[in-house]
Amino acid sequence: MIKRIIENKLAVFFAFLVFIVIYLYYSVADPILLRYDDDWRYFGIFESHPIPLVGWWNVTRLLPEHLMPLIGYISSFLVYPLTGDYLVAASITLAIVKAIFLMILFLVIYRLFTTLCENKNLNAMLSILTMMIFFAIFKDNPADNEHMFYSSQYTLYFYYVFPNILNSIIILELLRQIYIRDSLLATPPGLTKGWLFVGIYFGIFSMLYAAGILFTFSAAVLVWRFYPAFREKGKFLTKLKKFNLDFFKNYLIAAIIFFGTIIAIPLELSSGRSKEPLDKTYFGSVFSMEFAGRIGESVYNVFLLVRSINNYVFGLMFLITTAAFIVCYKKKDFMTNKVIRLALLCLASAVINFVFIVLVAAKSGPYYISETRCAYGVFYFMILFISFLLVHILTELKQLVICVPLIVVLIFCVMINSSYPYKMSSTDKDKALVNTFIPLFIQADDEGATSIDLYVPFNSPEKWGVDCLSETLYNHKITKNKIIINNYLICPDDNVYYILSE
Repeated sequence: MIKRIIENKLAVFFAFLVFIVIYLYYSVADPILLRYDDDWRYFGIFESHPIPLVGWWNVTRLLPEHLMPLIGYISSFLVYPLTGDYLVAASITLAIVKAIFLMILFLVIYRLFTTLCENKNLNAMLSILTMMIFFAIFKDNPADNEHMFYSSQYTLYFYYVFPNILNSIIILELLRQIYIRDSLLATPPGLTKGWLFVGIYFGIFSMLYAAGILFTFSAAVLVWRFYPAFREKGKFLTKLKKFNLDFFKNYLIAAIIFFGTIIAIPLELSSGRSKEPLDKTYFGSVFSMEFAGRIGESVYNVFLLVRSINNYVFGLMFLITTAAFIVCYKKKDFMTNKVIRLALLCLASAVINFVFIVLVAAKSGPYYISETRCAYGVFYFMILFISFLLVHILTELKQLVICVPLIVVLIFCVMINSSYPYKMSSTDKDKALVNTFIPLFIQADDEGATSIDLYVPFNSPEKWGVDCLSETLYNHKITKNKIIINNYLICPDDNVYYILSE
């Protein structure tokens, strides 16, 4: 272990740096607060079953609805006693989890790059460059810029961001398997493959946009294997049989992901949430002009994200793509070089993912796709595409390695540029309001109350959200009794207080 750390000391340093920076950002610079109705509902209550249960409110969202309350218990029973502040403990716990997820993502990127290239220091630099692009790619506006791991709400980190990161990690491991073995088999058997299947299971049953990352990658693998199987001469049925045999024998993991997602989609549509007329959910015919218009609106929203790509990042992507094309043209190895084949597989995945999320957004609401958490997959695959091209260029033209530190520094400058700040999610006003509710529940509990009439300011959260807060405080043993809110009333002078219900 110590020997491996010494051999990869630069990568270990960067991994530690990723953890520290992410933790400090989310615990100090922009702590994410528990302040919305859904935050309280899912922070302290397990909503899902270990397997999808047809007819449930969220049938397929197993990962977020197990991970978030688990983090809630860790926060309340381990971190809260150390901080003495319930909301601060929740923010610190989220910061730790976010830092762990992104540190693992960095290490898996580095693990893949060490398979593609023998220069470990170069791989560490390329890995940190890839991570920085995630944060720099959309930093182009004078204010309110989003990075690819941004969310505006505590709950959404568990419903979108963490599933996106998990599926990104799985894709990197699958790409590594394809490069090493030119297949996606479940062999050699062992605990490593077992944990991979656990990740795939929760990756599929997380959130449809995030599951689309795995699904579109498996679809790209299917298309990738379809071409060589059908370009040979012979009868169609013979070629089809050969293709099926190859896909299920040599790419079993991709087949499991593909058909697992096919099963998950109708389960998602059967959920109570999907049937509820929320937001802009579409219930009409998918062959209507109205649905075609929603597709067009979704495409336009993705285009707006593309247009918001930082000019320096876009220029870097263009230069890398052009240089890689020239190198491949001279080497004539577009389809023979294994790194280029991985790059093209990621490009195909990005295209298929684009089609997938456009259709999903047309059904659920075109405005969703304008947010990076929903369109994440397209840009994730594009960043991988560019990264693989850069690896190929530096492998073929080793003298260009001298440019890597300069590129890293330039992207770092884009990432930290304070003239184009990131959007912040935390607000002191929300924290003050919630910090008022919590002592009231504790005081009522100390008085032995089990039901109260609660008076709140005009712009307070809805009653059901405050009910969830009361239940969460009880589940986390902050209060001994579950306080029932009989009446939720607006206070004329905008104060917060309660009276005991008779």
